[in-house]
Amino acid sequence: MADLPDVVDTRVPAMAWCRHENGDDHVYWSPSERVVGPDVRWPAPQVLFDRRTSGTPSISGAGPGACMAWKGSGGDTHIWYSLWDAAAGGWGPQVGSGFETDTFPTVVRFRGHTLMFWKNSRDDGGLGRIVWSELVGGDWVNPLGGPRVANKAVLGIRTDGVAATWNTHEDALYIAWRGPGTNTDVSWWELDDRTASGSYLWQESGTVPHAQASAPPTLVSDGNAMYLAWRNAQDDHISWSMSVSGNWFEPRVLTDRRTSAGPALGVVGTSDLVMVWKGAGADPVLWWSRLRDGWFGQPGPQQAFPDRKVFADLRASLS
Repeated sequence: MADLPDVVDTRVPAMAWCRHENGDDHVYWSPSERVVGPDVRWPAPQVLFDRRTSGTPSISGAGPGACMAWKGSGGDTHIWYSLWDAAAGGWGPQVGSGFETDTFPTVVRFRGHTLMFWKNSRDDGGLGRIVWSELVGGDWVNPLGGPRVANKAVLGIRTDGVAATWNTHEDALYIAWRGPGTNTDVSWWELDDRTASGSYLWQESGTVPHAQASAPPTLVSDGNAMYLAWRNAQDDHISWSMSVSGNWFEPRVLTDRRTSAGPALGVVGTSDLVMVWKGAGADPVLWWSRLRDGWFGQPGPQQAFPDRKVFADLRASLS
């Protein structure tokens, strides 16, 4: 009797975006799901009518412990968030964080901690530095056990916003960003607790060689390597690189795809990712393709989503 084939279990990352069309500034999303079979199949989108944004919403994780954060719509610079309600099978009520930004927040899970990064648009003297905080028991506090004299900590970074990921292979948190103003370098830092006292410490790691971005990059880890993607500074093509143990490969340009906003990356499995991006120029369609075996060097066929568009130069997010 022939052996039965192993059942393949494929995870589809959660996805969030805003259409920004004719006053429709609601947050749209599709949940993370596991499906039987090797193919990526995206759930139908859902509209969250209780939340609006003029930016890109961010999601950390899937299921219990997941958090969604977003900037308010239009002139509303407040950062709002909600937590996944496992019992109800949906997002809990939106809550004001007490923070403000004129760009977008980024939420990430790290060792069971929920962290948020954003460009400060208040009490910063116009410097626009990145600050971060941790959600503990319903309160945003100084992150990772820092002194509780403030509800956030300031990083010496000036940029519109950061990408963040927990690299479980290195067991460290990484962030990446594009320089401020005309500085198009892509820089990165590492956070870990490999110190004599056991406290957390940011390592200023430097720039990604030959990476020049016109918009904030995206960063993910599949548990073995980190992957970084961005919209080129010199054109609207997408480039990407990967890092193993802190060593970045030479960037590769994906000449088969263009964007006016920048890409998003999400993890399906080890060496198995998906990339989502808005089309270039006036093309509002969201497109996607799949990375296999660690390389986009032979790009898989790009596919258009039939049910999701973005009518602004803003990307989607994946988690």
